[in-house]
Amino acid sequence: MKKDRDSRFEVLRLISIFLIVLHHLVLHSAIANYTGISFNRMITQLYLIGGKLGVNCFIFITGYFSISKKFKSNKIFSIELQTIFYTILFLIVTWISFPEKISIKNILGSFFPTIFGTYWYITAFMGILLLSPMINIVLNTISFKQYSFLLVIFLFMFSISPTVFRQRNWTNDLLWFITLYCIGGAVYRFNDTFKKLKSSLWLVGGIVTVIITWAISLVIMFLSEFWNAKLESYVNVFSLSTYSTFVLIASFCLFMYFVNMQSFKNKLINKLASYTLGIYLIQSNPFVADIFLWRWIEHFEWYTRKLWPLYAIIITFVICIVCIGIESIRSRMMTHAHFENISKKVDSIWK
Repeated sequence: MKKDRDSRFEVLRLISIFLIVLHHLVLHSAIANYTGISFNRMITQLYLIGGKLGVNCFIFITGYFSISKKFKSNKIFSIELQTIFYTILFLIVTWISFPEKISIKNILGSFFPTIFGTYWYITAFMGILLLSPMINIVLNTISFKQYSFLLVIFLFMFSISPTVFRQRNWTNDLLWFITLYCIGGAVYRFNDTFKKLKSSLWLVGGIVTVIITWAISLVIMFLSEFWNAKLESYVNVFSLSTYSTFVLIASFCLFMYFVNMQSFKNKLINKLASYTLGIYLIQSNPFVADIFLWRWIEHFEWYTRKLWPLYAIIITFVICIVCIGIESIRSRMMTHAHFENISKKVDSIWK
């Protein structure tokens, strides 16, 4: 019998995907290319930070729940099938609507999305899933001191160093996801250590960190506008990168707020949260993003209006609802092939 998911983490999934879609909305709107200081641009900067929090939280959750579980290859097959379904679907739609947009490269990217990095998140996430059995063996056998030392090394190499020195010579998306996975696993394995602070304190810590990150970004924005335009690149380091130390702290505080929250189960929340991957795959699809969705939204020039911050939230909500509708239809029409024989052979390696 399938165990019901803990709804506190499903709420976090829903919040995370909303923040990611909001991030994509403002990132792909013309306001992201604007120079000059305006209220809309300042609020946009805050929205952009939220998307990176969402990405980090998804991997924290994965590490938290996967560190103690046996490897299940059917999850990999399921995600890959779902991804290929959408890449081929939108390839066909684009081929019919705008055949001139089709190339050999995006055809290959549609049939082999993980290999060709059609979705950067899926490529890195699949890497995590494939490596998780070996990672879990290490994480479940080392001591607290050894685990702590490992995290310190990872954080210095993949977060602190890139943030302070703006150099990413040591890291890439997969290595960063491994770092986040290890942090999530640490919270599960050494749960008592992390539960010493009340849930409300974690929430306050997260809010304060976001405000500080936002404030630093605004200061840099003002300095680049009135003093040295080259400073603009520092905004990306502090607030628009998942590996930013400031973003990491804020996302960890948000994650810990839900970890320390009272556990509960809600069927509606769990059902909606099951569509989060579908939401990501639909609105992040290259054809949808570059040809249909964001270009259409940009056409209305909402970003020039005083109520743009409110419009952005409403539009994001509508996009999520539409994507949920599409994903619910797909999930009903398409039952994932279980690949039982292949899965059993792969899973037997880790027994």
